[in-house]
Amino acid sequence: MGESPRPAGQQRGARAAASGQDNRAATPAGDHAQSLHSPGKSRMKALHFYAVARHPKVARALMSLNRPSPTPGPRVAGHPKVARALMTQAWTTLRPFKRFLGQAIHTAKERQVRYQLPWSKVRHLITLRLAPVDTLLRVPRRPAGVVLADWPAGKGPDLQQHGFVKNRGLPFRVESATPVGTGLRVQADVALQAGDQVVWCGLESSVQLEPPPAPPRQVTDAKGRQLKLLREARADGDGHWLLAVEGKLTPGRLRVEGEEVEPEILGGFEELSSVTDAAGNRLDARGSELRVEELPAEGPLRGDNGLRYEWSKAQSGARQGCWVQLHPPESLEADEFLDPRAAFCESELGEVWTQPRRNPETIFQVRKVDSDRYQLLLDRYPPENTKLHLPVDLRNLYLQKRALRQLAEAPLPHHQGLLRLCEDPQKCRWPTTSPQALREWRSLTDLTRSGTEEQRDFVQRALGTPDFAFLEGPPGSGKTTAICEIIQQLVEQGQRVLLCASTHVAIDNVLERLLGTGSPIDAVRIGKRDKVDDKVQATQLDRRVEALLEGWRKIPELAGLGELEEMAQRTVIMAANLTCGTTMGIVNHPLFWGRDEDLHISERPISTLPHWDVLIVDEASKTLIQEFLVPALMAKRWIIVGDVRQLPPFADRADLVANLRDLVDEQDRPLFPLEHQRACLLRFRLLRQGMRQPGLRWLLVERPAVLESLARELEARPEPNLQVVRVLGRTAPQRGPIATVTLDQLRDGHPEALRVAAADWVLVEDGLLEEAAPLLPGNLLLASDLTKCKGRKLPAGNPLLLRQAWWLDRQQAFSEPVWERGESFSTPAELQPHEQDWLEKHDWAGELAWRLTRVHELRHSGSAEQRKRLKQDMERLLPAAAKLDEPVSEIEDIGLPSILEVLQEGIGAERSWRRSALTCGFRTTRRQEFEERFGRLSFQHRMHAEIASFSRDIIYAGQALKDANTIQSRDATLGWDFGPFPSRRVWLNVEGREQGGVNAEEIKAMEQVLREFVSWARRKGKPARALPAVWEVACLCFYVKQERAIADMLRTVTGDTRKTRFTVPDAPIEIVCGTVDRFQGREADLVLLSLRNTRRTGFLDSPNRLNVAVTRARQQLVVVGHHEYFSRCGIHELEELARRTPRTGPHSPRFGRTSPR
Repeated sequence: MGESPRPAGQQRGARAAASGQDNRAATPAGDHAQSLHSPGKSRMKALHFYAVARHPKVARALMSLNRPSPTPGPRVAGHPKVARALMTQAWTTLRPFKRFLGQAIHTAKERQVRYQLPWSKVRHLITLRLAPVDTLLRVPRRPAGVVLADWPAGKGPDLQQHGFVKNRGLPFRVESATPVGTGLRVQADVALQAGDQVVWCGLESSVQLEPPPAPPRQVTDAKGRQLKLLREARADGDGHWLLAVEGKLTPGRLRVEGEEVEPEILGGFEELSSVTDAAGNRLDARGSELRVEELPAEGPLRGDNGLRYEWSKAQSGARQGCWVQLHPPESLEADEFLDPRAAFCESELGEVWTQPRRNPETIFQVRKVDSDRYQLLLDRYPPENTKLHLPVDLRNLYLQKRALRQLAEAPLPHHQGLLRLCEDPQKCRWPTTSPQALREWRSLTDLTRSGTEEQRDFVQRALGTPDFAFLEGPPGSGKTTAICEIIQQLVEQGQRVLLCASTHVAIDNVLERLLGTGSPIDAVRIGKRDKVDDKVQATQLDRRVEALLEGWRKIPELAGLGELEEMAQRTVIMAANLTCGTTMGIVNHPLFWGRDEDLHISERPISTLPHWDVLIVDEASKTLIQEFLVPALMAKRWIIVGDVRQLPPFADRADLVANLRDLVDEQDRPLFPLEHQRACLLRFRLLRQGMRQPGLRWLLVERPAVLESLARELEARPEPNLQVVRVLGRTAPQRGPIATVTLDQLRDGHPEALRVAAADWVLVEDGLLEEAAPLLPGNLLLASDLTKCKGRKLPAGNPLLLRQAWWLDRQQAFSEPVWERGESFSTPAELQPHEQDWLEKHDWAGELAWRLTRVHELRHSGSAEQRKRLKQDMERLLPAAAKLDEPVSEIEDIGLPSILEVLQEGIGAERSWRRSALTCGFRTTRRQEFEERFGRLSFQHRMHAEIASFSRDIIYAGQALKDANTIQSRDATLGWDFGPFPSRRVWLNVEGREQGGVNAEEIKAMEQVLREFVSWARRKGKPARALPAVWEVACLCFYVKQERAIADMLRTVTGDTRKTRFTVPDAPIEIVCGTVDRFQGREADLVLLSLRNTRRTGFLDSPNRLNVAVTRARQQLVVVGHHEYFSRCGIHELEELARRTPRTGPHSPRFGRTSPR
């Protein structure tokens, strides 16, 4: 789209159309409004599009512009031929997006709900806070001694010499040795066992174990005063005694059984599970809290750990209203990375249903959300024994589709930059940029900070761009600071800014910083109150309107006005120079209200005037381009900020699966029935590697339509040497490669019946199963449990099942085992139940969906082999007898990449028969113009240098994540000295095993580190910084089931009953538990990262996901996993992480001993 001047007549028309409007807003009577000049149906459609918007001046201006210009001029949109060409070009480019959204809308309308969850009422309990009256101490416990019996009294030990355990062939070294009456007590670097025969210092001795030490009974303080023990000392299983001592003690050395020790004062809630009040009532305790329906009797409470406690109300009373607790689904895949409860709590949820279809009687309004506990406040309680359904968000999809339509059919002058993305890159004329030189800076004031020059350079580019500006930066590089500077400069120039991001956290971080400056920020935060951070609550739209109304109602002249609330709301939104909201939540801005009524919904424009001068999209790596277009149409310029090396837009696999399961064409006609999908799944599954060998013959009992589809697939893509026969009720001609045999032929022993004995697959439709079963051989593996068939099923004692069971028991091992996810199946008896279970739980759409996502995640991986294998799987899953390449590719190319990726790399040249920046990439096709608008930040201000080094070298190839000079000075002030780890990034080697989606051994190791950190934080006190005022800990993993198990552990350690966020009594700590995908954009002082997997990498092989995982920690990163496995797992990035990260063992003293490599 060129920058050609408009003829004078058109300029006058534009000015006439703009009369009476806000002088800051461009009018629709500009270049692209004139592009509507086309005869016939297109012209009337465009005029109607604006007429329904109730802007008469706009409509009149458009009509006048559709008259031919009296004088010819240069190539501009006002010329009919140019307008039609541009409109065609725009629609051609945007058509794949239109098809994608059409598919999404169709699926959403058919599906209506995303998840369904069980629930229960939240009891109205009073929360009480406990405070210990006494003290719980942790002191070292001398381990049971190891004695070398019969050691000569005059023989001196030589600690320099090595020893050898003869009976176990094990070398060892002695670290200390002390003579005792029965021999020589030693401490070795390996565990010596009773009965071992050892050779050391030229002598052979037998090993004996001393009896374990008795619990201590005598404890005195530094002044020699006896301390009273409230119970017998208990061993904690970690080499320490736990002593319950009467009264509150202060830190200091004690003497325990005459030995001077430095005790650790614990929080007092360890080993506490219940308390008893003065009346003898037993109450369950959760750490430092009690939740009761009635208050306990007056007086102290006695804990089952021996300590006494005082209690007080933690809040004025129970939460009022109809609160419900969301429970996990009854079944969840081991590899699921999204907790459905989070989907209920993180969206802008307005209602839930108790039926899978919309019914006014079964809709319940959501008043409030408690994300930390997965609880909802509803307008009333749902009926008992129902499930809560999460409705699909159709409104956003409709808005996105209408945004595409407006951009293609009825663009406005301020949409020129967006339309250039649709033009032929070789013909499009991008305007030159002119960076805006600044003399005064607001946030970027310190040039001595590393990276400030880069930030300033981009800010000046962004302020001077006529259309787009792009900023990339790794984690902690100062993107937020650059955004703050841009907003401050724009606001001081009198411009309006719209700030969007994919998460509430990112929005509130920017807003909180800006509110602490002296800039004239008048901000409005769009979003539900419970989603907005407390620090910026005053900017929330409803709060601002209420505050304004409160003042107006005190004025007599205004108090009686009937439309006072509407006036107040309009005043707030029109006065604001900064509007903030999530990319999806911004549609709840009042400017979008009234634009999506049912009447002529597709005809209503998104934008009639540019309400904002600049749209800034933060976290753009998680924003789809169609999500971007809705707010983008209401702005004149666009600044895109993110990092393509972090996680892509969150693609809910359930949404992706639903789209694939119900593929339709542009007229909503089905493209791929479920029966055909089942056929493709069977072929894919039963022809995978290892499934074609002697003894592997299958009986497939399916619906007739599935078998017909399977025949078409085998005909369209024959499988060499695969013998398939289908059993029919009556004679039918053979079709393609599938032979047929009738029931009568089987009964009569006809020669054709021999085909069944030789076939690799025998196909039987479910309606014939009962008749066919007695005639089928027993040496066929069953692809489904025939006692549970949805059609006719066989009783458990059916002769076919008995013969098949007898045959299974006598089968030998396969010539080569069948492998899946690190597990091998060597016999038919092992393989059959596994395949039955898999085919029952999986479908074609689900198998294709996760592979589509994985291929996209691996686009930057250094391990090309995995991506190649997944692509081959997808080719085998796709049908040969139906053309699905285009709709599936559109889901992959439009539903997965972010706006950053699309504008740099495009969605694929094959998506359109005309090239454009959207299909081929702006950076790829017009590098010079792109680079003029592009900035990159290369320094990081978050992580200790040892934490950042891995991602800098492996993910960013040394081009970014350089250590800023602020890191060293920050750490010197903070004084971090937790744990004698060998490095700030360590690998805690745990050779656990994943079972049912949980690796319990890794969680135990995390708990051990966490308890050490809690003790350290109690001694250390609050961090030496302003904010955050507590030590922040993140316990991260990659899968939901592991996350839940970690949360259970954290509730035990902290006593906090929440699900995702925890505090520790008497310790300045806040702990967050979550998956890596949900933690992007956040950080913590200490990060414990559980890898879980031990026999396969799963989606840990995504370099973007791994990058996010290892760049969250400021001070200490502890990777918990099986070091040996990941060091040879075949994935470049994971192997490098294992190779470059110092390894330590969970049983090393306070994690300080580095294990040999």
